[in-house]
Amino acid sequence: MARGSIYMLGNNYELTILTDQIKGGGGANGPSLTVPIKIELGQILKKAWKSISKIEVLSVKGELRCSPGEILCSESYKILSRNISEQSIYEEYLNFTFSNEVVNKIEKYRNGKVVFWLTVFIQMGHYEEISFNDGGSKSFMTGTETSMGQLQFEIEQSRWINSILPQLGHHSYKLIELPLTSAVIPEDYNRSMAELEEARKYFINGDYDKAVSHCRSAIDPFKNIKAGELREFIESKSELDWVNKVIDATGDWLDTILKATSSLTSKTHHIPSVGHFGRTDAEILMMVTTAIVGYVGKIKGKEG
Repeated sequence: MARGSIYMLGNNYELTILTDQIKGGGGANGPSLTVPIKIELGQILKKAWKSISKIEVLSVKGELRCSPGEILCSESYKILSRNISEQSIYEEYLNFTFSNEVVNKIEKYRNGKVVFWLTVFIQMGHYEEISFNDGGSKSFMTGTETSMGQLQFEIEQSRWINSILPQLGHHSYKLIELPLTSAVIPEDYNRSMAELEEARKYFINGDYDKAVSHCRSAIDPFKNIKAGELREFIESKSELDWVNKVIDATGDWLDTILKATSSLTSKTHHIPSVGHFGRTDAEILMMVTTAIVGYVGKIKGKEG
């Protein structure tokens, strides 16, 4: 729960966001975030000016930003006609529709948990009771005012990743499908798979330096594999022509890319130890590493 205040009718009232009730929705075609707010009104009419007989909410507008990055996520606007004169609590659900670009930006800039700023604008109508000569009376709107409140709230990393993001139709990371065994180096291959899984966990959590470091560990077992050693495991006759033409080039490529990737990923082991890699860097290096592991792992031995 996040608390702030909103200034209404000459007084400050408590503005609360019910963070445990925030929900995502819409999927990839229309991602949205529903944010429930609550205002503790108390006896608002008694605190208002004496001439006011009724208070009505005419509209509510919400502006949602994400920090860091100062990303304007979305705006929500509702036209209402709600009498709050006798209410002690005013509740509203603000629905913010996101673009996929906004979701991607949030993922790019967030560091673990997601921090939002919500600005709320409430337009109210003031009514006065007008008495007539015949003894009757009627309320008329005699004025309006727009109140504003702002507060910060957070969505914890685990809830954002495991609950909200899937509801928005966004997947932070999708591992390319890899074979479960390798006829060439089963023990080392399993180690590489474990390192890739660790890299995935750090990537999702926003620790990109550690993700890249585990990518480096994932390709270490393949550094000494030569093209000649790989050739003997590719015995399918249907692949023979392909092997004869490209195995040497592929071996050279594998050796070159392993060395280049190993050199690049080793940056995490030098001072300073953090801040070398952003999300895009880590994403690219994970894709390259996954391709290397997948290439070696998909080499099949002779089928019995």
